[in-house]
Amino acid sequence: PVHTFWDLGWADTTSIWIAQPVGAAFPVIDSAEGTQKDAAEFVRLLQAKPYSWGDDFLPHDADNELQAASGRSIASQLRALGRNVRIVEKTSIADGINAARTIFGQCWFDSEKCADGLHALRHYRFDVDDDGRLSRKPLHDWASHPADAFRYLAVSIQAQRPKKPARAREGSWMS
Repeated sequence: PVHTFWDLGWADTTSIWIAQPVGAAFPVIDSAEGTQKDAAEFVRLLQAKPYSWGDDFLPHDADNELQAASGRSIASQLRALGRNVRIVEKTSIADGINAARTIFGQCWFDSEKCADGLHALRHYRFDVDDDGRLSRKPLHDWASHPADAFRYLAVSIQAQRPKKPARAREGSWMS
């Protein structure tokens, strides 16, 4: 199955990475984005693509009833449209960026279908504080939305991987 990883927006861009795990590799085969489109429009856009759909991974705030003008959360709207929705665990931006750095080498990208998203990832950067120093926060601009969706992809991948067992301490009966 092919899974989607979303960063939600209305006036800002909604960004979606489309990926299909294959063993330890994670091919990112497509992407989509748009502004001022509702959930039904994004579902139509996705269903027009020739994929066998798996899960839609949405950010932690997708269950927020106040986020959508309809009074129904984005997650509930997508579920009503027949999508399999999973909510990505809330993590810090720094942890999400680290997760993205960790899994990036296991990803390969369709250079044509992911061109806009890859362009955004190349331009994702930290903001500059008032005193001219690099901030601890990424700059919120056009590149941050595809980058945030990619962070959710990375966090989702890490959450699904089996945890490595703790190593026995030197000198214990298990060493």
